[in-house]
Amino acid sequence: MICQAERLSESRILLVLFQHGLKAPIKGPDGSWVVVTEPDEIGPVIEKSGNLLPNLGAVLAPKSDSHLVVVDIDGSGAFDRLRELGVSSAGANWIAKTGRGNWHIYYWWNSTEPPPTRAVHAAKLPVDLLPRRFGNVC
Repeated sequence: MICQAERLSESRILLVLFQHGLKAPIKGPDGSWVVVTEPDEIGPVIEKSGNLLPNLGAVLAPKSDSHLVVVDIDGSGAFDRLRELGVSSAGANWIAKTGRGNWHIYYWWNSTEPPPTRAVHAAKLPVDLLPRRFGNVC
């Protein structure tokens, strides 16, 4: 996991650690998420947290000036319709399988427009856009 975290951090992806087995970010003394911004920070942050088996997440736009947005797909039935709408995993993105067997497609927000600030639920599809949160990576 540390190698994965270092690679992501080198790519300017902001990372957050979760308590093992939970979707709860590890928080610092001030109550805010512990966000890793530099590749060499990941090991010390894990040690300091006392949580030796944390899960790893990517911070999503616009929180902490992140540029990542995630299309959250909760069910395989949505893939055909998403392709029709132009959502693809073939470009400059990556896909992660979630703990529940669903999917996240991660995109780099590279627009002059501000990133979305609310979840957008597509009509009759088990799909939404995850803003201002985090996406599980591993």
